[in-house]
Amino acid sequence: MPVNGRKRMVTITINKNQYLAEEGEIFLLTAMRLKIDIPHLCYEKALDPYGSCRLCMVEVVTCGKTEMTPACTIKVHNGLEILTDTPEVIKHRNILFELYLAEAPKSEVIKEMAAKYGVTKTRFLKKIVHD
Repeated sequence: MPVNGRKRMVTITINKNQYLAEEGEIFLLTAMRLKIDIPHLCYEKALDPYGSCRLCMVEVVTCGKTEMTPACTIKVHNGLEILTDTPEVIKHRNILFELYLAEAPKSEVIKEMAAKYGVTKTRFLKKIVHD
């Protein structure tokens, strides 16, 4: 809740490190401001916001258990704990990059982003339907 027009600052944990963040802010925006690298398309300058790319998946830790959730749907709250680069998250991200490379093989945005995360080719083929 804002106090005197200012956002309330809360403590969150990202990859085992603690940070102060604005309560209620979208976690992906917090991570971007903190220079924590999470791939995403919803704030990509070259694309319109769509909100379903799922590249920004992270693991939310609750009572010792984790659940994968898109970072663009999480609102910051006190005690929030996030892991951004677990083996499960990386596997999910790499499969999505391969799928996006198959779907848009000429997209420089997709190719550059995928390469940044080590994905330069895809095992998936896009099926072309002819009339």
